[in-house]
Amino acid sequence: MNKELITILHITVAELNFSFPVDIVDRVIPAQEISPSDTNEGIMKGLINLHGEIIPVISLRRRFSLPELDIIPDNLLVILTFKAIKIAVIADAALGVAEIKREEIKRCKEILPGMSELEIFTRPDGIYYIYDAESLLSQEEEENVRNHYTYEH
Repeated sequence: MNKELITILHITVAELNFSFPVDIVDRVIPAQEISPSDTNEGIMKGLINLHGEIIPVISLRRRFSLPELDIIPDNLLVILTFKAIKIAVIADAALGVAEIKREEIKRCKEILPGMSELEIFTRPDGIYYIYDAESLLSQEEEENVRNHYTYEH
């Protein structure tokens, strides 16, 4: 493995580009019904049942105070596993997997609400925001997920 390169999955949400390191991507699945939960606040949208496993669903639209939309069949759920947590992130589309040079990645402070301490890189088609296991959930959000839905295998 080349330590100078990082492999990432590109997705879009509300015409914004996001990326996740593939080492935390478990799978990408078609959208399914999201059940409300008693913790449907903040960025938590609800829960899904994936083959008998209950997984919390995170909305990046909520994270960035963007208009919420109903889930449609064209949406995708990106299942992420990190720090003994498994979550699903709602995506409008998956753009594919790519390798980028670590030197292309820049660290930014607060950009928009919910976008602090993010890593970004640019391409001719725009800016890509990278979410990793350290910056995806706030400490409070992580504790909420851990307390209710910790993935253990």
